Amino acid sequence: MTPHAAPLALAWCAIAGPAFVSAKPQEHAPVEADAAAPAGDGEIAAARETAATAARAGDHLAVIATLEPIAQRLPAGHAAAALDLLLDLVVSARVSFQDRVAIEWIDAALARIGVPADEEQRRFAVYFLGERVSLELQLGRLDRALQFGRAMRDHARGSADFYARQTAAARWIELLLGRGDHDAALRASDEALADPGHAADPRYQPPLRLRRASALAGLAVRDPAQEEAALAAIGVALAFEGLGTIGRVRLLGEALDLRLKRGELAAAEELLAPLRERLAAATAAPPAERALVASAAVRLALARRAPAATLAPLQADLRRELTAALSDWSSQAIERSGNGFLQFAYRANAVGAAIEAELALDPAAGPTRALELLLDVQRVGTLARQLEATGHDLAAVRRTLQEEGATALLWFPAPAKSWLFVIDAARIEAAPCAGQAALVDAAQALAAARASHSRLTLDRSLAVGASAREAEAAAAALAHLLLTDAARDALERNVPLWISGLDAIGETSFEALPLEGVAIGTRRRVTRAPSLLVAAALAERAGAGVGVGAEPPALDCLLAAAPTLSAAARVRTPGIAPLDTLLPAVARLADAYPETRRATLAGPTATRAALRAVAPSTRVLQFLTHGVADGALELWSGLQLAGEDDADDGVLWHEQVATLPRATLVLLTACESAAGPERRGDDSAQTLAGAFLRHGARAVVVAPDRIDSASALCFSRAFHRALAQEGVAPDEATRRGREALVTELGAAPVAAAAAFVLVGCSGAPLFAAPQSTSDDARGDTPPAPGKQSRTRSHGIGGGVIVVLIVIAAARRRRRTRSGGDDAPNG
Repeated sequence: MTPHAAPLALAWCAIAGPAFVSAKPQEHAPVEADAAAPAGDGEIAAARETAATAARAGDHLAVIATLEPIAQRLPAGHAAAALDLLLDLVVSARVSFQDRVAIEWIDAALARIGVPADEEQRRFAVYFLGERVSLELQLGRLDRALQFGRAMRDHARGSADFYARQTAAARWIELLLGRGDHDAALRASDEALADPGHAADPRYQPPLRLRRASALAGLAVRDPAQEEAALAAIGVALAFEGLGTIGRVRLLGEALDLRLKRGELAAAEELLAPLRERLAAATAAPPAERALVASAAVRLALARRAPAATLAPLQADLRRELTAALSDWSSQAIERSGNGFLQFAYRANAVGAAIEAELALDPAAGPTRALELLLDVQRVGTLARQLEATGHDLAAVRRTLQEEGATALLWFPAPAKSWLFVIDAARIEAAPCAGQAALVDAAQALAAARASHSRLTLDRSLAVGASAREAEAAAAALAHLLLTDAARDALERNVPLWISGLDAIGETSFEALPLEGVAIGTRRRVTRAPSLLVAAALAERAGAGVGVGAEPPALDCLLAAAPTLSAAARVRTPGIAPLDTLLPAVARLADAYPETRRATLAGPTATRAALRAVAPSTRVLQFLTHGVADGALELWSGLQLAGEDDADDGVLWHEQVATLPRATLVLLTACESAAGPERRGDDSAQTLAGAFLRHGARAVVVAPDRIDSASALCFSRAFHRALAQEGVAPDEATRRGREALVTELGAAPVAAAAAFVLVGCSGAPLFAAPQSTSDDARGDTPPAPGKQSRTRSHGIGGGVIVVLIVIAAARRRRRTRSGGDDAPNG
């Protein structure tokens, strides 16, 4: 394949759309060269000719088997022949869904290229980076896709090569679509189609037309005025003979969804036959694509109000295809930053259609069958697999809920219609709620309003101003869409709540939503469950210390706080704020625990090594420090600690959590400690909370946004007082801490209620309550609506809260975060 022919192979993947990740990666040789002599030009050419024959026959595994031994022995440097061979290998690996193979050889090719020195090298860099963007998207790693996408655009910008420009444009639009930015995707596709090179060579029309149609279809979900334009764009894209089978299936599916949305059932019926024909003609179509077609037939039957005799076999076919897709997905190797199943809308639509069909076929048993399907979806979650929670079933979940006296609220957001399940020991209720697009828009509006509002809470008098009213209105609007009558009924009952499924919506400030005029987070005991299966597995740790069968923890509380910043830390994060002024307050922060059962590492002693040495286990582990992030890392979230010396930056990264003392409950009072690689529908495996849950914790308190030192100290004091001295459970201690932000610091409730959230499973109290403690002190009876406790501050004085919240788009653009003025983290 010559450099100018390369885009044609790349276009196959672009036209086909995001590939389904293989369930069974093939064994392959390592990238490092062996001791054999480098391959000569004749050997390379012969291998590529053999591979081309196999590719024409559709045997891409044979292509990989032919080219990999030669790739191991390519001569040094970045000769075009070597890069062409690697590109052939990468494309065949992608076509056959061998993602690990593709990633290894993309990295090898980019290492050969280094810093491009001429047009040819830039062109190859664009091709390989574009393939990496698509791979990261199909793996659901949007942050990583953005990182490689920016590098790809930098190389393509100003390039004289039409193919490089169009490859970069197609991949960039694909990235924008993956991030849900349909407006930007439409603009980018129109700019790419206006490139003068199209007049000379229209071969890039199919992938760009496909992406333009998908962008308009995405806009039409939110704006009915775009529906006609979207249908027209889909028709134009489908007219191209070069459009791949999977690309056609995706577009026909989008057209069918639009027809159903418009109530044009006859037109939708006409689209179903070509959908089935195209998929039947595809060789080895991924199971998730087959589920797309099966779900289209179910959605059409539901729209026609088909009788049960017609709907039942269609539903059985859909369940069969979904089962195959989930089985295929669950057998793939776990990626370092997690595996996401629901990041593509068509998968969520297929599950949503199956839920609706179950409810229509049997209103009595339907909710249970639909919930069992959702648990099957949660079973393939990364954290569920890592915690070996996949063996749990609905009976185990309900048994745990009964033991906890809790109610679970499980959302399943899907493009067409979302569903909310209310589950406890006695009932399972299901109800529809707004579609995913409407929920995402409302959640983003609340995030923006909270960000604006938090900047004004420096002055307590502004907490009741116009900005506060704007935030409260945004919270009420989201609550209207998200909370069904059954959910409100569950929230009114005084029971612990498990909340699951909101991660597929985005950054949802659930705890900030109003319930009878009072923010849920200050009124109710709420735990964010990564999944119901994970929560049930974590509940088994309750009352057993650290790990089932383990010795009692060596300490009650281990605190790492206010670390001294090394020179390397200040270089890594310019402008990071010193934390020395917090040392006097930190010295008293663990006073709620017996002196012989607590340890505090502060200032220069708050190092990774000191944490590892102080004790093997503890009931409570808290970090009060800066949060850091490095966009160059796959798992990019960390905690700032003191360095061992000035050359050590002291950062505790995600993957180093497993070296720390094991803890039952972890507090991460650090800015944006809830953050992690963006992956819709995953189960927190890629966050610091997920790392601590894997390491033995049953629950982790995290901060979704930026916090200042006053709020961190205020929350921590109230939390420890309630947990250790009053003997309440972690969820109630979290509620008490949020309430203290309002009563002691004067923070606006809509900001304070979501400043800290509990992830995992709260479980039973960690400490016994004193004999004189009333039921109310144990958290069994929260304050009445509008009523707030009057607990006095301990040493905080007149501090104020500054909860600086950044909306998701801004956060994703940052590669490395720096410290705030006096924030415990940056």
